[in-house]
Amino acid sequence: MYNNFNIAKKQMTNKDFAFINQQAINAVKTLKKAEYDLIKVLQKVDEKKVYAYYGFRSLFQYSLSALHLTESQAYSYINVARKSQQCPALDEALKNKEISVSKLKQVIAQITPSNQTEWIDRVKTMSKRELENLVAKSNPHIRIPEQARMVAENLIHLQMPISENRFKKFQRVNELLCQKTNKVIKMQDIVEQLCDFYIEKNDPLKKAERAEKRIKRKPNRITLQNKAKPIVASQTNRAAIPSSIQNQVYLRDQGCCQFLDATGKKCRERRWLDYHHVIPVKKGGEHSLKNLTLLCRGHHRSLHFIT
Repeated sequence: MYNNFNIAKKQMTNKDFAFINQQAINAVKTLKKAEYDLIKVLQKVDEKKVYAYYGFRSLFQYSLSALHLTESQAYSYINVARKSQQCPALDEALKNKEISVSKLKQVIAQITPSNQTEWIDRVKTMSKRELENLVAKSNPHIRIPEQARMVAENLIHLQMPISENRFKKFQRVNELLCQKTNKVIKMQDIVEQLCDFYIEKNDPLKKAERAEKRIKRKPNRITLQNKAKPIVASQTNRAAIPSSIQNQVYLRDQGCCQFLDATGKKCRERRWLDYHHVIPVKKGGEHSLKNLTLLCRGHHRSLHFIT
C-alpha cells in the first residue's frame, strides 16, 4: 500500500491532491444539503397528503414506491422530518449541516422539544457507537430489537425483549397447558395455542365463517342477506352497519384491503381495515353487500381525499 502511495505521489502534484480532497468535501456538503431538501419536501408531502392524492396509503409506502427509498432510508427520513417540525433547533442544525441523518436516526426517538438542544450537542460530538450505548442505557430494550428471520425452510427465528411481568404470564400459561395435557409444553407450542385461541375468538373472518355456517344450517331464517329492502344510511342519523352485512363483506373480501393501484395491483394490507361505501352515505349509499368493501385505513383516507 505504501509503494502504491509513492507511485501515486510521483504522478500527481500537491494541487491535484488538494483538488480531489476538495471534491470529496464538496460532495459531503452536497449530500447533507440534499438530505435536508428531502426532509423539507417530505414534510410538505406529509402535510398536504400528496401521497394520498397518488393513491398511496401512507407516507412510508409513498417513500418506498414513488421515491424508491429503502425501508431503512424511508423510516429514517420520515422520522427526522416529523421530529424536526416539532423541534426548531433540530431543524436549524440540519439546515446548517451541523449533524447528519445517519447519526441522528440513532437517537431520534429520544429527542423532544424540551431536550432537543442537549441531544443535538451529543450528536455533534459523539460517535454512532457512543450514541447507541447512551440510548441503550436509558432504554435497555433498544439493545434487543424485535426481529424475525428465516433460518430454515418453514422455520423462523423470533427474537424480542419481554418484561419480567409478561414472562410470568407466559410461564403461567405454560403451567396451565402442562396441567391440562399432562405433557411438557415447548415455548413454540404455547405461542401457537395462544394465537389459535385469540384468532378463533377475535378474527372477524372466523366470525364471518361461523355466521355463514349458521345460516346454512337454518336456511329458512330471515336475515339481512335475503331481505328485499336494503338499509339506507341517513347522513344525519347514521345507522351502524349490521353485523350480518359486516360478516358477508369480510367473508367476500377475505379480510384484505380491496384497493387497486394504477397498474391493477391489489393492496395486501390485512390490518386497520375499514368498511367503505362505494356510493357515499351522503349521496344515498346503502348498507348493502354490493355497496360495501374493505379498505385499509390509509387507502380509505386516500380515496376520500381524492374524491
